[in-house]
Formats: sequence, structure tokens, C-alpha cells
Amino acid sequence: MTKISSEQARDEIALRFQEWSRAVGEAKDYEFLSELLSDDWVYTDFTGTSRGKRDYIAFVDGMASYEQSMQRLDARLVRDDLVIASGVYRARAALKSGLEADNTIAFSSVWERDGHVWRCLLTHTTRVIPPP
Repeated sequence: MTKISSEQARDEIALRFQEWSRAVGEAKDYEFLSELLSDDWVYTDFTGTSRGKRDYIAFVDGMASYEQSMQRLDARLVRDDLVIASGVYRARAALKSGLEADNTIAFSSVWERDGHVWRCLLTHTTRVIPPP
């Protein structure tokens, strides 16, 4: 296994998040999402809803548009092939049903490197409530 630095791991995870955002939004790249997310990936969103990979991809299909801007990303290299990432991003989405959302989201995720590819194992998000 190739040794990597914490900075390199963070940069690689940051790139995966950018690619993920593009795949969910403008590209609707379901093949990429299938490769990005482990088969047993679990996503718990800020409403408490949990989805596996198949349900998440179906949810993405219901989006008319999606934009994400990363505000902060921290990545802790646990092993050369395992990263715990956390941070904050702003997400703007419009569903085909007409529902629109603009939220600031705090997240944590676990990533495992398989060869030269980082796959997400777990994601949890929480909506950041703006101060009054």
C-alpha cells in the first residue's frame, strides 16, 4: 500500500466531494455515484432519513438541480487507506416535485481507499441553524 500524507489525503477527498457534487447536479452521473459509494454505504441526512446507495441514487434522480459549495473540509488520516472527513458546505437543491432547499450542512463521512480510488463508506449530515 502506498503511503500518503494527511495533506494529500485531504486534497484527494476534497476532489471526490467536488466530483460527487457534479455527479448529483449537472451531470447526473449515476455510474460515478455507484463507483464512489461503497455497496453498503449508509447516508443519514439532516432530517434523520437513512438511505443506502440504491435509494440515494433514486433520490438524486428526483433532483432538478443541485449546487454545493464546500466551506470547510477537515480530513483525518486514520490509516493510509482510511479517512474520517468532516466539515461544512452550503447546498442548494430543487426537486422535480417543485420543492427547493438552501441549507448550510455540517457533515461527517468515512472514506476507504481501494487501490487508488477513495470510496465513501458512511455519511451523516446535520443542518446548521442560522443564529437568530
